[in-house]
Order: sequence, then C-alpha cells, then structure tokens
Amino acid sequence: NPNPNPNPNPNPNPNPNADAKPKPSMRRLLSLLLLLRATEGFRVGLRARASVRVRAGLVRRMAEWDAENGVWASGKVPDDIEVPSPLYIFGYGSLCWKPQPEFEDCDSFVGYISGWQRRFAQRSLDHRGTPERPGWTVTCVSDEDLTSLGARRESDAPTTTHGVIYHVPDDIAAQVLEELDVREKGGYTRALVEVTPMSGDTTAPVKALLYTGAVTNPLFELQDEVAVAADINEAVGPSGPNYEYLANLANFLDSIGVVDPHIATLMAEVAKLRVPARATSASASA
Repeated sequence: NPNPNPNPNPNPNPNPNADAKPKPSMRRLLSLLLLLRATEGFRVGLRARASVRVRAGLVRRMAEWDAENGVWASGKVPDDIEVPSPLYIFGYGSLCWKPQPEFEDCDSFVGYISGWQRRFAQRSLDHRGTPERPGWTVTCVSDEDLTSLGARRESDAPTTTHGVIYHVPDDIAAQVLEELDVREKGGYTRALVEVTPMSGDTTAPVKALLYTGAVTNPLFELQDEVAVAADINEAVGPSGPNYEYLANLANFLDSIGVVDPHIATLMAEVAKLRVPARATSASASA
C-alpha cells in the first residue's frame, strides 16, 4: 500500500538554517574577535617571556648578591662587558655633578643616548639610603625592557637620555674602572651604548661604557612616582640626603636646557611634601 503522506525529506526534524552561511557582517565580526584575541595573546606571550627572562636573570644574579648590605658580594660591579678602547664613560646620574676626582683631567662633553630612559628605579642601600630605610638612585632602562614590563607603549618614540661623557686617558683607565666598579656596587652592571653629542658640538658619536641597574638586579623596582617621591623626601644615606641627589640632577638638567619629564614630576611631588614640613618647622620655632 502506498504511503498516504509521503515525506520527501529523510530528516524528520529539518533545520532550515543548518546549512546557512553566516552573513558577511557576522564573518567580519568573528574575524575581528579572533584577531583581537590573537593580538592580546601575543602581547601576553611577550610579557610572559619577558617575565621569565627577568626571573631567570634575577636567580642567576642572586648567587652573586649580598642581600644584607644590598651590594654585589664581590664588593664591586661584575666586569662581564668588554671595555671600549679608547675608554668613554657615560654618566647620567651623580657623575653629572659629582665625577670621580680623576675625571678632572679628562675631556668631557654633554651628549645623549637613544633607546634608554633614566628612571628612579634603583633602590639605594649604600649611598642615598640604608638597609633599614632604602632610598632611590637613577638607572637607565632600555626601551625594550620598559615595553616588556608594560611601562611603555611599543608605538612610543625612542626615549632620549642626556648626560656627560668622559674620555678617560689610557694611563688611568684601569684605575678609573676599578673605582667606578666599587662606587656602583649597589646592583649596577656594565653596558655599551652609542653617545651622540648635543647640537653644536663637533665631536662624532662615540661608543661608551654605561653603568646601569638592569631589570635583572635585585634592587630594581618600578614604582609610582608619588611613592618614589615620598621615599626620596625622607631617605638619608652615607652619601647624604636622597633629596639632594634628585635636586642636583634636576639642576644639572636645567643647566643644559633639557627637560626630563620623570625628574620634573618627582621634583614637583617632593616639593609638595617639603612645603608643609618647612611651614611646620617655622611655626614651631616662632
């Protein structure tokens, strides 16, 4: 007997949208979402790899570290970077206003390096602070490291840091290096940079030695500028008040006509803290 209700579709529950293709707008949306997820995954991967690299370097350096005193266990900077010849040294912190005595006989000029940023990101336990009340000193951090740590956008223009370049004669080079290695024993290491003279100077760019508190050293910290300013306002070490260090650096930059936004912000933040203190002192003595 023939089926009185023939069903030409073998699927008893047909879904008219089963084979329907997404609308073009939906495809574009899905593609965009996938692209955003992939991009974010790439960025997270970069930060993760940077974090692993930093941790690995920190573990390696901790074996050489005197944690109690906040200095290298050897009492000086590791000499694991080949020294340029002739010897030029780029100073971007205290060397700008307090050079080694031997530097008095050295030729010097003001210049800048690109791709490095001066930051108060190095804890000081042996110069501008103590183990009980750490202060801060500047370090130069590469743009690459700052980007990896999320403190700089990859699209930002290369950072410029100004300082003083000293040309050290060959006959005193070994002595100067020995004394600098001791002076910078609080977590600093050596690096090589190309220094360009400021406009108007006829000296060609030179390869120079840089002492930097790298992100892998145990005293490196990136903190909010307000918190850093509070520490700078109070810390005092064997080399003097931490505020004096900041003020001397700011005065040097003023003298060469350079504005460093990070230093300017810290000076403004510390000024807010020091005005109430002076007012209180004056009131108490009245």
